[in-house]
Amino acid sequence: MEESDSEDEKAKKKKKKKVKTPVSSDDEDVPVVRRKVIDVPAFKIDEEADAREIPVNCETVNCETCKIIKKKNSELINNMNMFKELYDVLNKAMNIYNETSEEQATTMKTLQGAFMIKRKVVNNYIEKCAVLEQKLETQRIETERVNRLLKSTHVLLMSLTGFIQLWKA
Repeated sequence: MEESDSEDEKAKKKKKKKVKTPVSSDDEDVPVVRRKVIDVPAFKIDEEADAREIPVNCETVNCETCKIIKKKNSELINNMNMFKELYDVLNKAMNIYNETSEEQATTMKTLQGAFMIKRKVVNNYIEKCAVLEQKLETQRIETERVNRLLKSTHVLLMSLTGFIQLWKA
């Protein structure tokens, strides 16, 4: 009974153990998987058992009963050992899963940080390109206006040259 109490206390201490959670900021959404501890309800034994002491001299008193009790006891011990092994395997798998989950969350935060930096750089280039395109369009409009002015000045000079030649003649 003392072993089960100490095991229960160990289990409670493990439940109370704090899980490391990465620090999150407002602009990052990183999913963090946390292990949920579910209390398993006590199971009910369908068979009723009499708690009788086995006499020291079992050969003389109820030898058949002693054999049955010893057989059931060995079955219970085997089952208990099997459950302990399975629990250890499950616990090890859960610990590996939790470590992997924490590593992935840390990696995800790092990648999101790098992504945000690259995103700012790309946005800066996009803004510079937009400003340059606007300046280029303004320059095209100004060039077109100057070309029209030059054409009209050229036409005016040609007509003046023709008028001067007629006047000299």
